Amino acid sequence: MAERSDYLYAQVRKKMLDAVRMDLIGPTAAEEALTELPTNSYITGMLYPADSDITEDENYNDVEFTEGRLDADGNGSESVVLEDEEPDESTKGGFKKPSSIGVSFYLSEETNKINVDVYWGSYYSDKVDDGEVVDESIEEDYENKKKKKRQVYVREQMAETVELNLDDIGRAKTIPLHSNAHIFIYVIQMRLDNGYKMLSVYLHNNNKGGDEKEYERVMFQVELHVSTKDKEAVFIPEYICRKQELEDEYYYKGRPIFGRGRGCAATWNKREDEENAYSIDSTFIPDHEIPGVSAQVKDVPEKAFSMLQLGSPKKKEVSIANLRLLTALYGDWIKNELKENPQMQESSFQATGKSIIEKCLDSLRRMNEGIDLIEKDENAFKAFTFMNQSMYLQRSITAYSKDCGRGIPCSLSDYMKDNKEKGIEQDHSEWRPFQIAFILLNIKGLIDPESDERNIVDLLYFPTGGGKTEAYLGLIAFIIAYRRLTSDSDYEKDGGVTVFLRYTLRLLTTQQRDRLLKLIVAMEDLRERSEKNGKAEFGTTPISIGYWVGGSVTPNKFDEYEKDEYSRKEFVRKVTKQIIRCPYCGKLIGRENYDINTKTNSVKITCSYDKCKFSKSSGKSIPVYLVDEEIYAKCPTVVISTVDKFAKLPWSEQAGLLFGRTDRFCPRHGYQAVGYEKELVGKRHNKDTKNGLDACVIEACKPFYPPQLIIQDELHLISGPLGTIYGGYETIIEDMCCLEKNGKKIHPKYVVSTATIKNAGEQIKCLYARENYAQFPPSGFDTRDSYFIREVPLVSRDLEDLTENDIAELLEKGEKPFRQYVGICASGQSVKTTLIRLYSVLLQEAFILSEDPKYQNYVDPYYTLVGYFNSIRELGGAVRLLDDDINSRLKVLRKKYKNARQRYLGFDGKKEITSRIPSYQIAEILEKLAEPFDPSKERQSCYDVVIATNMIAVGMDVDRLGLMAVVGQPKQNSEYIQATSRVGRKYPGIIFTVYNPYRPRDLSNYENFVGFHSQMYRYVEGTTATPFAARARDRVLHALVVAMLRLQTETMAGNKGASNILSISDEELGKIKDQILERISIVAPMAYESASDDIDAFISTWKEIAKDENLYYFVTNTENNKRLLSYYGQPITGKEKPTLNSMRDVEQSSTVYLYEEGGAL
Repeated sequence: MAERSDYLYAQVRKKMLDAVRMDLIGPTAAEEALTELPTNSYITGMLYPADSDITEDENYNDVEFTEGRLDADGNGSESVVLEDEEPDESTKGGFKKPSSIGVSFYLSEETNKINVDVYWGSYYSDKVDDGEVVDESIEEDYENKKKKKRQVYVREQMAETVELNLDDIGRAKTIPLHSNAHIFIYVIQMRLDNGYKMLSVYLHNNNKGGDEKEYERVMFQVELHVSTKDKEAVFIPEYICRKQELEDEYYYKGRPIFGRGRGCAATWNKREDEENAYSIDSTFIPDHEIPGVSAQVKDVPEKAFSMLQLGSPKKKEVSIANLRLLTALYGDWIKNELKENPQMQESSFQATGKSIIEKCLDSLRRMNEGIDLIEKDENAFKAFTFMNQSMYLQRSITAYSKDCGRGIPCSLSDYMKDNKEKGIEQDHSEWRPFQIAFILLNIKGLIDPESDERNIVDLLYFPTGGGKTEAYLGLIAFIIAYRRLTSDSDYEKDGGVTVFLRYTLRLLTTQQRDRLLKLIVAMEDLRERSEKNGKAEFGTTPISIGYWVGGSVTPNKFDEYEKDEYSRKEFVRKVTKQIIRCPYCGKLIGRENYDINTKTNSVKITCSYDKCKFSKSSGKSIPVYLVDEEIYAKCPTVVISTVDKFAKLPWSEQAGLLFGRTDRFCPRHGYQAVGYEKELVGKRHNKDTKNGLDACVIEACKPFYPPQLIIQDELHLISGPLGTIYGGYETIIEDMCCLEKNGKKIHPKYVVSTATIKNAGEQIKCLYARENYAQFPPSGFDTRDSYFIREVPLVSRDLEDLTENDIAELLEKGEKPFRQYVGICASGQSVKTTLIRLYSVLLQEAFILSEDPKYQNYVDPYYTLVGYFNSIRELGGAVRLLDDDINSRLKVLRKKYKNARQRYLGFDGKKEITSRIPSYQIAEILEKLAEPFDPSKERQSCYDVVIATNMIAVGMDVDRLGLMAVVGQPKQNSEYIQATSRVGRKYPGIIFTVYNPYRPRDLSNYENFVGFHSQMYRYVEGTTATPFAARARDRVLHALVVAMLRLQTETMAGNKGASNILSISDEELGKIKDQILERISIVAPMAYESASDDIDAFISTWKEIAKDENLYYFVTNTENNKRLLSYYGQPITGKEKPTLNSMRDVEQSSTVYLYEEGGAL
């Protein structure tokens, strides 16, 4: 829903864009008079004479762009002093200056006349008195009153219209302008054999001239407009002119492309009721606003999917009725919008249309089956209400902790009842329709392990910021409750890891973990209440979470705490920097709230707030585990991890505990893995009075039911080398989650999510060996509507001077500004120059607007600039620019535009988010990044600039951000979409992309700027993963054999168990081999025979080494012992096998050999 403030934020956004265009292209006025050379004042929008020298002595491809030193204008280190004489324009060599631009488009053969309108600015020199104010940039101080003449550059507006008769042109024609014969239009006409023709119209500056200064021959603020005399709609969409329609053309027909730029970008104008465009225009700083999407559906009553209502057992009938209404409406949409769509009458579309309809109907069937189960299965209904109660309580805790953490007196109950004064409703949270629909869709696959739907990989495909996380959080709560409501004679279900939630980046786990932790706290609160009431329906084992990530983020072992002073400090630092605020009350958590106990191998975290549920006096601790050893021992309900951590599986038998592989419990040290050589059943621990520990005895226990749900967020990131290794290790992960029931192998349920992916089916097959996957929501016939996702119309009028009536009309229409993209490609300039100019004007303009009473309440989203770079090397150059050149340029801008004040960038106002920054600091930066601009403060606490790499491309959810500058087109379009979606989530956003004109891909995206951004998701590249290619097998295959034997065979589990390979029968080894080969037969059948030979060779080598009884899986000292595995990338001895310790090592080393002809190196 649009709000009044959206349009006011959009006004500020427009001011920012106008300021950039004025500073980079100009002019400030039609007949402006500049006090500096126009070629220094502007950096784009210019056409130089064709024989112009190259400019700027810099290497554009030096991506650090830090060589040499520039002044604040991005020019040479010598300042330009505007005295009587004109400055020397000699060039230093570097970049070719642009001399032509053009646009390409399609017409029908019947169109034979078009007009080309050319506009540009020309500058000539003049003299004025020093006391005369020119461009409001010369102060009348005592010195100026000497009346000395001063050089200025005055602009003259130029324009000409060229009428083209296409019948007279033939293949190509050059047409000089009447006003200057050295400037000409060049037209290329190409007739197609389908009744259309493609035209390219170029404007070329060949004004080589004689004695004039170069700037006098340069065309500034160049514009090229092509139309018919009467502005008829004659320009044809590209897709109509193609001989063969692209496979997904039907999906993007609502966003046609009409033209492309040549050396510039192209835009077009189209009337709403016409299919064709009526003009094609050139632009140097193109912009395109993409529409937001709404997850709301029509005709559903308000609060129909209220978490409070759906969580009430007494309102079961109402809840079921509302859920049935949703599926009924979806069924109507399938019938009306798809089955009866006119496209279904087209023979060429019928096969595609039927396939789409079948997928939608299958989703509808599964949703209805989920409702049936909730209605008829008592445990399913209880789990459903528990899920809703948990999510409602989590939302309440989130609101409470936000205020309580800021010191506002309040209690949790305040956020669970109506309070009009504070604007709080008791019924404050509801599901978006797609979220509850996705949950319904998965219920059968979750509760019926033998269902065919258990083997479907469900892909949640929804735009960034749409609420995917809440959907799978709901699934997590549901399966946790259902598991504990049911029992199993062979397995313990009250406890054990139930869900694996996996990410690829630390940043994701930092923010997502905090959101999940609040849900865990809410679920544990509900479980406790049930236990206190004597029911204990949801078990007696606390619901908890384990943070299982790399050793550089959290400690692996408690030995690190006891090792030495440095190791102890590192241990404490890693642990205490993970939970910054209490997930319940929001108060800061300090070192004193961490109780590290190496006797029990535990870290208990309490809250500093004495009224908190987790205060020290309460006797409770926050249900989170951070150290690997404690995670293994406590078997937390949910394990949130980065995918690389699963490379640990061959290295420790304790990792088997994550899959329920336990057979004993120690009251002091927790659960122990099957085959663990210490802590045997019956062992007694004596009382330890000093440390307050009672005597205890290790007891036998049932194994836990294995994890039932595996969630992989941001699936598109699991590609390339990482995806290849990940797909191999998934063999053991899935196998460890399986069990036998009634002679059938029960698999875990896989749910994956992303906002950007192509070829999802092929990737899912490679990673998970599943032939079946289902995307939700399934696509419709048009990208703008899939029922659960609908585009929100953009604002259709100018935002400059909106009245209250105008705003009311926009609100009634539901029009809403969203995310605007702007392209900058300054040919003839360095990235450094462009970056200095862009950053400076954005920072200064935001500052000026912040001091304007009209805009200061709406400037917050644009006050912090997020700079995005494709590599740390590029980012490093920007750090130095921020320290020096940009501050200098800000000073120039204040004087140039006669601003009252200049913006100063403080030391604390600049931060970076990259892999160079420790994880705990990233959490702190993200927290401060959420601090808003406050108009009432003279000194702001919010950041001025945050520069980052692709680490923020996913997972950084800071709603206030609205301004970003991207340097260079990222290598993958999915990364570009994900990264730029970090801004404009709550307020209208704007992204400036700085293109490199000497990189073909950058230039291509710039020239097709509007077309690319209108169909961004179409350009997402397909992802690849080859888990069992030769190089991948070399790194993974032996690790799978070791992990399977070690985690599934008791005698092989311990470190010394490596020697026991000789006692394993060929039948047992054959089963291990068959399990691996079965997966390979699905994922990479061509590698089947080679993989079989590789497995045999490794087992043979293993047996040969094992003839020496001193074989371990791994030991540091190899003088007296042998080891089977060594860390990948380190020196090896004997026949040990280099093995990955982390998937982050997948690209650690590669050697390229260059052979000359004849074979010599």
